[in-house]
Amino acid sequence: MRKEENAMEIERKWMVTGWPEGLPLEEEFTMRQGYISVQPTVRIREEALTGGSTDYILCFKSAGGLAREEIERSIDKDLFVQLEEKIIGKPLIKKVRRSYRLPDGAVLEVNHVDEGLPTAFWYAEVEYPTVEAAHSWQPEAVGLADYLRDDVFRLEAEVVEVKEKPTYPQGELGADAFGRKPVYEDRGLRLRAILALGRADVGDMETLRPTMPGVTVIGGSSDHCILDVTDAPQPVQVGDVLSFRLCYSHVLYATQRDDVPVVVCP
Repeated sequence: MRKEENAMEIERKWMVTGWPEGLPLEEEFTMRQGYISVQPTVRIREEALTGGSTDYILCFKSAGGLAREEIERSIDKDLFVQLEEKIIGKPLIKKVRRSYRLPDGAVLEVNHVDEGLPTAFWYAEVEYPTVEAAHSWQPEAVGLADYLRDDVFRLEAEVVEVKEKPTYPQGELGADAFGRKPVYEDRGLRLRAILALGRADVGDMETLRPTMPGVTVIGGSSDHCILDVTDAPQPVQVGDVLSFRLCYSHVLYATQRDDVPVVVCP
């Protein structure tokens, strides 16, 4: 049985195609999982190690994007079945996960979800010891530039406002609508742009990666995204369309929205 774990989960995810080639396989699991709650995340998972034991895990995850608190507890099979049948009440998600050791010592986990179904897809993830390590890690350094590509999906959104604004708010600071208490750095007046894009469209916005150099995502609300465009190489104006590289969670959110059109480019 797995031990109880409380940890900060720091990871990046990519949409991929197939299993990677040329990497040593460390272990393989066949999994079934379901969600009791999505916000916050409360999940049960059955993990069957190929050639080994089967564990049943109850997992809690805090809100967040790149980094979030994760609490895992082992549960017995009877409780798992009760939660599956009486609380979730629908078929669990099936997936196969394989773990590979990378040349730099990191572990690449690749997941094949809904194999054989029209909803099947693949994604990969790498966990890191710190947020700084996650931001600095590059797939090409371990020979995975083609496999872990971040240009398969692009998100585009229109600029609806551009104004110079103070970087530190006045008055008492409180939690935002999502229960987070933002931390601000006083950098004086900076040029800010607002996009017609929000958390309802992509989930966590702070992990969006603008394709235009010098542009930084500051935060936003359910339907707006705030950018710092002071250091952009060319002026950003109302009506401009800016694009972003996406990770798995962004794609998951955006493709479930009826008002976010998906355009396939040959």
